[in-house]
Amino acid sequence: MGKWVVDLMTHAQISTGDFMSRELTGVSTSQNVAVQNTGKSTINIKGLNTTFTNIYGTGTAFMYITFRFPTNDFYI
Repeated sequence: MGKWVVDLMTHAQISTGDFMSRELTGVSTSQNVAVQNTGKSTINIKGLNTTFTNIYGTGTAFMYITFRFPTNDFYI
């Protein structure tokens, strides 16, 4: 990859039949967050379960994960 991954979101059908898009949110690595290594070569997306994504948990369900790479690195 070589760049930080930003703007990660999940998109899935929920139990009402509606389609929900939401940001990955969480306050620890056991929750719904993305953890990218300092070398920018791997990313682990944690907590992709029905609790943190609100995906419909009965029968076949699909969830999509979208993200983007910035056009240049950023430093804060």
